[in-house]
Amino acid sequence: MDFRILGPLEAEENGHLVALGGARQRALLTLLLLHANEVIPRDRLIGELWGERAPETAATALQGYISGLRKTLGTERILTRGRGYLLPVGPDALDLGRFERFMREGRAALVVLVGELGLEPGRALLNLEQAILRHDPALESPPPAPVAKGGRSRRRSVAALGAVVTAAAAIAAVLLARTGEPLAVVPNSLVKIDPRTNGVTDVVRVGRFPEKVVAGYGYVWVVDGKDETLTRVSARSDRAELVGGLRLAKPAGIVAAGGRGLFVGSFAESEVVHVDPATLAVNERFTLPGRTALFVAAGAGSLWITQPPADFHESLPSAITRVSILDDVVQNRFSAPSGVLPGQVTFGAGAAWVANVGNGSIWRIDAATNRIKRIAVGSQPTDVAVAFGSAWVPCLGRNAVWRIDAATGKVEAVIPTGEEPLALAAGAGAIWVANQAAGTISRIDPDTNTVVKTIRLGFNPHGIAVAGGAVWVAVAKGLI
Repeated sequence: MDFRILGPLEAEENGHLVALGGARQRALLTLLLLHANEVIPRDRLIGELWGERAPETAATALQGYISGLRKTLGTERILTRGRGYLLPVGPDALDLGRFERFMREGRAALVVLVGELGLEPGRALLNLEQAILRHDPALESPPPAPVAKGGRSRRRSVAALGAVVTAAAAIAAVLLARTGEPLAVVPNSLVKIDPRTNGVTDVVRVGRFPEKVVAGYGYVWVVDGKDETLTRVSARSDRAELVGGLRLAKPAGIVAAGGRGLFVGSFAESEVVHVDPATLAVNERFTLPGRTALFVAAGAGSLWITQPPADFHESLPSAITRVSILDDVVQNRFSAPSGVLPGQVTFGAGAAWVANVGNGSIWRIDAATNRIKRIAVGSQPTDVAVAFGSAWVPCLGRNAVWRIDAATGKVEAVIPTGEEPLALAAGAGAIWVANQAAGTISRIDPDTNTVVKTIRLGFNPHGIAVAGGAVWVAVAKGLI
């Protein structure tokens, strides 16, 4: 079967067009084709099809549309995966896939034209690119007809097929007219930054509210707490794939634990999910005492898991739990008094480092002795990384990063950054800080303890990681 979405939505089999049903069922098929070979959660489909005012019967109606498409396209065409659906499509069975392949080939040819022959894209193509990036109303497709008599008329980017054409034009403009102009950063995306130039080199759409980012196994992994999904993006090709079957409420922390795979924690339940990074299968689940299993680190043969109250209520006690990475057995449990509120955790220099957002402290838990060293930092420490012989801590309430000697626990420097530094990562000879309220990334030189470059992205940068010679930033619209 051949699918076409660049223009009117069509499905053709043996030379005959297939009847695809009504407007919303066709919109559903468009969504599945735009994310072909990916698992799309039911909640995300409902949000795209009905918006914020989805009726109580939306889930039932969605199942009806899925059944209708299966009857039309074949019962095995659309697969159920956990709490989502997947539409497998061959490499040449979708016109958009063929178009993108042609664009890649055209981009390779452009290297020859520009790099070797000195030819540049024309002014018309450059103007088209700028019109798309600034969302020129002249490029918008007409709004769809009202859903029902007296109902609201709302523009749906996935249902209005003209928007697909605009998206295709955007691909062409970006690929064919990239002449040093910055890419347009959009919310709900993973932004790739080249540390050699400090410029944005790619923007990959992921989820509805990407938060935590971690690198491992040749991929960048993005946790979306709103969609309750995990997306992996190839560090080499930038290809994104959705991991289905997590079945984890409010996923939050994630760690790549060497040969043991990925572990994902939750802010709504005390369950940790173990994911195979090669097959994307959920290998196992284990539950801890308590109500959350928020952030996870790995080191010294253990997982280190922070367990604050589900609502970060200061009057309730918290804990950090140490679990054997081999058999999930609890090895130690470190109780935290009310008001401490342990959050992000990492492992380095022989210890687990915990950022306690409640009382502005860092706990260094020695892996050999299980002894805790308490280190005072600024207000609201929100992350921690160990690199260059130090622990680095962004303090959201002070708009600065604390540098702590990893051996002695002594504060070595306090480095001003942008507004509300939320997360940081080490790599490419620098410390990279995501300032969520400022919409910027601060590059810190560890030799001078100064910000040597501020990269403006816009919107709200959340998680950040370094992998494959690039810096990767999850960008959303909204503060955490």
